[in-house]
Amino acid sequence: MTELPVNILKNPLVHQRLVREFLAFLSFHSGITKRSRAKAVKKQSVVPWRILRYRHIIDPKDYPFMLQRNSFVTPKSFEKNLKFLSKHFKILPLEELLYKIDKKKRIKPNTLSITFDCAYNDFYFYAFPLLQKYRVPATVFVPTGYPDTPNMFWDEVLRMSLGILLSENISFPEIEGLTPEFYDIMSNISQDNIINIGVIDFVIDFLLTSPISVREKVYNHILKLSSMIVEIPESYMFCSWSFIKEMYNSGIITFASNGHSYNEFNLLEEKEIEYEIETSFKMFEKHNIPFIKALAFPRGIFNNTSIINLGIQKIRFALAEAVIEEVNPNKHGTIVLERVNIDQSVASFNEILAARIVAVTASSQKYQREHSLSVL
Repeated sequence: MTELPVNILKNPLVHQRLVREFLAFLSFHSGITKRSRAKAVKKQSVVPWRILRYRHIIDPKDYPFMLQRNSFVTPKSFEKNLKFLSKHFKILPLEELLYKIDKKKRIKPNTLSITFDCAYNDFYFYAFPLLQKYRVPATVFVPTGYPDTPNMFWDEVLRMSLGILLSENISFPEIEGLTPEFYDIMSNISQDNIINIGVIDFVIDFLLTSPISVREKVYNHILKLSSMIVEIPESYMFCSWSFIKEMYNSGIITFASNGHSYNEFNLLEEKEIEYEIETSFKMFEKHNIPFIKALAFPRGIFNNTSIINLGIQKIRFALAEAVIEEVNPNKHGTIVLERVNIDQSVASFNEILAARIVAVTASSQKYQREHSLSVL
């Protein structure tokens, strides 16, 4: 038996991970995970289904820039997930699950659907062959303005630009519009505000909740600095429409909208939301791709106004990372369903994956239980 080095065992993060994996393994194989879930479903305190959300399926070493920590699963871990999920869960195509929810059909406990956001190229090259191999259905949400173009999301361009500055050991610059508090927080992440992975994650998370004017100032400033070192090359990062057509024809992959421009819906006015939805649907129709009339909010971000406007557009289902109780979907016509984000920290150990699927938040489950209208 191989012994772990003593210095590794003394590392608190490694120790915490090992304890977490042991407890998850014990809970799953003793039946505690399954029994607790079944008991909650029987009491109707939770819904019997879950919807999983993956993004990148790739080894981060093979990507042209540093990926967000919670955005990827390696192909090796994803294959392990598919074997495990196929054995222990009932996997339904998303369209079938949504139909059952909408029509109040019976849904068995431990039912789940698998979804992917953004339609990155790595889905075609790594995830799609594995889904074919195990005949597991999945739905891909496509930001329809990106296939067959060198366009990139603003946060990915910024992440790449900051990575260039990181390689030169450069400090984060003083930028008009960023408060002293912003720099105080950054100084706790990195001495002298030298750019590192923690700083990159902090900056992008901060900008996601900032006014567009602040975001644009920071984006333009960083892009200008990085371009003095090296120009960011054009890169076709998303599936082409021909790839999408091929995957649809396989019979196991379906598609739905991730918006057209991948702009956060909480920042859009009614006319802009109408444009995002109508344009994305027209793009599917233009390329003769049948699609599910549902929407995954870009980056999972939305607000009450978003849902009201989706109701106006007659979108029955929207998918997000969390739901908000105060929205009345019966009034607005749109039901928001929570998805479970799966990243490498979860996917690398199947029993932790199971625990993550079973874990629920009181608010989201209360919302879905009351408004999705599905019963056992």
